Amino acid sequence: LQQNINSADGQYAERGLPLLTRSNRVAQPFDNDYLLAHLRVARDWGATSFLSASGFVRHRVRSRFDFTRDGASNPRVFDQANHINLLTNETRLSRQDSEGQGWVVGASILYDRERLTRAIGAPAAPTRILGLSNSVTEGALFGEAGRMLLPGLVATAGLRVEYAHLVGEPLDRPAHVGEPRRDEVAVLPSLSLSWRVDPRLMLFTR
Repeated sequence: LQQNINSADGQYAERGLPLLTRSNRVAQPFDNDYLLAHLRVARDWGATSFLSASGFVRHRVRSRFDFTRDGASNPRVFDQANHINLLTNETRLSRQDSEGQGWVVGASILYDRERLTRAIGAPAAPTRILGLSNSVTEGALFGEAGRMLLPGLVATAGLRVEYAHLVGEPLDRPAHVGEPRRDEVAVLPSLSLSWRVDPRLMLFTR
């Protein structure tokens, strides 16, 4: 899926001026380009299933705003550009029988990077000011298994281990400014019970 939007100027008018006019000194173009790709791979072997789903997003947004002060002789602009790349995948293998017993094991990963740049100054050559770059990398391993204790009563236990690495850094920064980084680890256990009272009713606790 791809969508590109390009506007040569702002889409607004100002109150107090002649109809459908505004007082900005320079054009304010806007460009928004979006790309999405998705891939799914699946295969079944009887009660056992394999699934891998991936997604990719590329997003580019560029804007210019009139930054001229009232009464100023020379126009000024504020430019901003935001670039985003996002990649995700989850892959899992599972098995389930007609009684509700089964298991699932899998892994997931996410990578997201955003780069924001800004500039202020004369329309022909604005000066870059401090921008930002943020990135997130996440990975997880997970598994869950269920076993029948009594007819219609299934107990399930699972575990998910997640790791995240986050980095935020200023662009065009002085040499002495460091990069903030953070690492996080989470362990998420789970227990549940489900009781199928009849084919149309199930009670569960988790």
